[in-house]
Amino acid sequence: MKRFLFIAALLAGAACSKKSPPKINSFSADKTDITDGDTVSLSFDVTGATSLTINPTPGTVTTSPVAVTPHVSTVYTLRAANDAGADSKDVSINVKPMPTAAQISYFSALPSQVAPNGQVTLTWSVARATSIKIYDGTTTVDVTAASQLVVPQLAATTRYTMTVTGAAGTTPASVTATAVARVVALPQITFNASSTSINQGDKVILSWDGTATSWSLSDGTTTTNYGPLKTATVEPAANVTYTLTGIGAIGSVSVTKSLSITVNPSQGTTLVYTAPTASATLKLVVTDACPNPCTSMIFRLVPATTVSLRGVALNIPLDAARVSLGGPATFGTFVTGTTPAAKIVIGTGPLKNTLVLGAALKGSGTAPAGDVSPPEVAHFTLTLNSTSGKGTVFDGTGAFLSIRSSASSPPPSSIAVGTLVVQ
Repeated sequence: MKRFLFIAALLAGAACSKKSPPKINSFSADKTDITDGDTVSLSFDVTGATSLTINPTPGTVTTSPVAVTPHVSTVYTLRAANDAGADSKDVSINVKPMPTAAQISYFSALPSQVAPNGQVTLTWSVARATSIKIYDGTTTVDVTAASQLVVPQLAATTRYTMTVTGAAGTTPASVTATAVARVVALPQITFNASSTSINQGDKVILSWDGTATSWSLSDGTTTTNYGPLKTATVEPAANVTYTLTGIGAIGSVSVTKSLSITVNPSQGTTLVYTAPTASATLKLVVTDACPNPCTSMIFRLVPATTVSLRGVALNIPLDAARVSLGGPATFGTFVTGTTPAAKIVIGTGPLKNTLVLGAALKGSGTAPAGDVSPPEVAHFTLTLNSTSGKGTVFDGTGAFLSIRSSASSPPPSSIAVGTLVVQ
């Protein structure tokens, strides 16, 4: 009987000394809904464990709490183990994406340069803004609900700073941009006329100067840009006011000044031509009768004697305000055939106020043209403009004269031009 009691006691002792599995009493997070970039503190209470791990990170742990920074929603598993077994618990963390920061696409002051007390408009384009403010160095204005800010009178150069704040939690919390509106002095200009009272048909020289870098002139109908030039010759047909605009270096600041010209009526009614007296190979003459008043006159370019030609060129400076090219303009028997290289026009651009006459005989393609001896080289008609005043149309001064009689001979200047006036 005593032997049995001893064995029973040994078995009972062995049963009482068997090890129990570990127990996780608690496993929790200080917050389970976070924004990407936030840190979470995981806390636990465990008894009877010889090893502790938290997966997927940080792995083996020994003390509580443990800090983790998940970037996506994650389930963290705490596992406690010993030789007798293991226990585990999970904690889920929900991760929301980080809000996108505010953005400024542009912030501008337009125009960038103004005269003193000029108006400036501030414009911008932003994204994801919860607040928009503009600071001018003195005052801050909230423009969150606006699309632009008008500064009606800018007295001095000003640097504007825009601050755009994004949603809570964004990085950076706000962004800034600057725009500068400059106040520059107006150009100083002078504007003069050689005469402010003229007779119809007279010319006036307008001149100007100042600190502007480019200029334009308007007669109320047409505006002409003169760039850096500082003079213009005009021939108004009636009373007119010219407005000069001087433009600053950048182009956004300008100033104007006006000047009026009184035109006394003195309308021309007839054309009078005085033939050239100088001897020349070719002469510009009028042989057709023109009844008085003569308002349309035919000019003929003819040889003084028999001449051999293969090309001719004649440029006559004239007053195109008094006459226009009218009626047929031809080269008669001098230039014949298809697509001849011949033209008679009143030029434009660099040849404005110039009668341009030119012709060249056409070669065969394998050889140059031969000389011809025409009785008339060309003829054209000039017609008096109805609003023309009295004065000179042309006098031959400054004419470019050239003829060619063979491929090897130089082109002599031997065309005589007379004087045409309006009376």
